[in-house]
Parts: sequence; C-alpha cells; structure tokens
Amino acid sequence: MRIWDNSRTTITQDMIIELSILTTALYLLSATASWVLFVRGTSSIAWLAAVSTVGALSGHAWLLHHFIDLGPGQDLHLVNVTGFLSWLIALWIAGLSFRYATRPLATIWYPLTAFCVWLPLLPYEEMVFFTWNHPSLLAHVLLSLLGLSLLGVAAIQALFIGWQLHRLHQRAPLWLQMPSLESMENCLFQLLWSGFLVLTVGLGVGFIFLGEIFEPHYLTKTLLSVLAWLVIGFLLWGHHRYGWRGRLAVKSTLLGVFVLLIAYLSSKGWTA
Repeated sequence: MRIWDNSRTTITQDMIIELSILTTALYLLSATASWVLFVRGTSSIAWLAAVSTVGALSGHAWLLHHFIDLGPGQDLHLVNVTGFLSWLIALWIAGLSFRYATRPLATIWYPLTAFCVWLPLLPYEEMVFFTWNHPSLLAHVLLSLLGLSLLGVAAIQALFIGWQLHRLHQRAPLWLQMPSLESMENCLFQLLWSGFLVLTVGLGVGFIFLGEIFEPHYLTKTLLSVLAWLVIGFLLWGHHRYGWRGRLAVKSTLLGVFVLLIAYLSSKGWTA
C-alpha cells in the first residue's frame, strides 16, 4: 500500500480502505436507485441516484489519483488503468443520462465499477511511466482510453438492445420505463461514432509518434487494436450505406469491443 505523506496530510491505509468502502456503498446505492427508477419509474428517488452517483465518482476519482499519480510519474499498471477505465465508463453513463437513455446501463455497470475500486489494493509491482516528459505517449494513452470507454458504453448499450430484441421476438412485455428500441439504437450509433473517431486519433498518434508499437512485444496489441477498429468502422459504414441495425449491430459492436478488450488485456500495463 502506497502512503501519501506531505506537509499537509498523511494518507494511511485505514483511510484508503474507509474511502473505498464508502465509494463502493455509494456505487451500489446509485445502481439500486437507478434500478428502481428504471423498473418502477419512481421519480421521487431521482435525487438519491444523482447524489450517490456524484459521491461515488468523486471518491473513486480521488482514489485513482492517489494510486496513479506518483509525483514524478504515473503508475500505469493494469489494475490502475482498469480502475480508471471503469471510472470513465461510469462517468460517461452518468453524464449522458441527461440527454440519452443510458440510465438503465448504471444498473449493470456501477456494481462492476464498485468491484474495480478494490483492484489497486491488491499486491502488484508498480509500472511507472514519465508521461509528462513524453506528450505523445500521454496523448496516445488518454485518447485510447477515452475511445475504449465510449465503446465500452456502446457495448453495454448493445447488450440492452439485444435483450429488447429478444423480448420483442418472444412477444414478452417490456418494463414500463424501457426506452424505445429506436432511441436505444440511435444512442448506440452515436456512441460508436464518437468512440471510433477518438480511437482513430489515438491510434494515429501511436502510429506517427510511437514507433515502438511495431516492435514484437507490442505487435499483438497493435494488430488486435487495428482489427477492432476495422470491425467497428465496417459496422458504421454498413449502417450509413445500408442501414444496418438490430442484431447485426449488436453482434458487431460486441465483437469489436471484445477484440479491443483482448488487446487491452494483452499487457500488464497500458503501454507495456
């Protein structure tokens, strides 16, 4: 456990654990409140969902800052980057819920994010990178994570659309507050376009400024990332040209994000 000690404050292991417990509880409370809103449409607890979400995201952000920012460099070990990625997806879900039908996604993702809060507390060897001295590396990491987080939200959205299509095929009733299939699909493709464009820029920065991504120990990750980019890009082209949607869109989205996730998991650290 890393202890942060300076002239103003000393962060102890007990304090980290207490904040982790509080953050976990707030994530679970937000997921439960979102579920009640989603299934029953009880707007009287909307404030509870909002307050618990803000509290959970704030506490998680502080914990991530504590574990990742080591002063002279950033610890980009897989456990820290996974926590940051889960936080980004949770942040997108919360932010997009003001305009799009993403609130149901919180019922699935927030409990998983609560689990990710505890990952940095596991024993691991730090992987420190001095990204401030390498702006191209920092841009590549941030853009890639932003793109992956947006596509991650799209994958969760695709799961809900797949569930809707299954229920409609079985002629089974949907929950009262379930958004229409059309609005869910529109949101899906807007997420895909956003994630695809950000990922494109991130990969472009890597290809232009980080020549080592073509070295043997990076090659698997690079090839899988490009393959995922092609899958998502082909789906978007088909949607624009031929109106692809429905089950094809669901399966293609899940395939592309799955390949990108495998690329992400193929190393112990984001840049390793």
